[in-house]
Amino acid sequence: MTVKAKSLGFLGSIVGLICRREPVFFFSPFGVHTFFVKTPIDVVLVDKKLRIIRIYCGIKPFRILLWKYFWVYVLEAESGFASRHRLKRGSKVTII
Repeated sequence: MTVKAKSLGFLGSIVGLICRREPVFFFSPFGVHTFFVKTPIDVVLVDKKLRIIRIYCGIKPFRILLWKYFWVYVLEAESGFASRHRLKRGSKVTII
């Protein structure tokens, strides 16, 4: 599965989708928040081998999402992205 996403560094990961419309990809070892996001988003957790380990669909604004995984990359996109692209747990992703 190939996904076109903007890769973000540390400061960009704090902002995430707040100021963007295209999917974003960043490292986050503990969790994400949806503060100041105007619409629900999909959050896809990806391990260091770029395999999907968890998919959260339709996370509403002003929520905190925490996880127990440590080496996790995050793909954030608008709600419905995961189902439209048929993302599934265990699938390998390629970020371009």
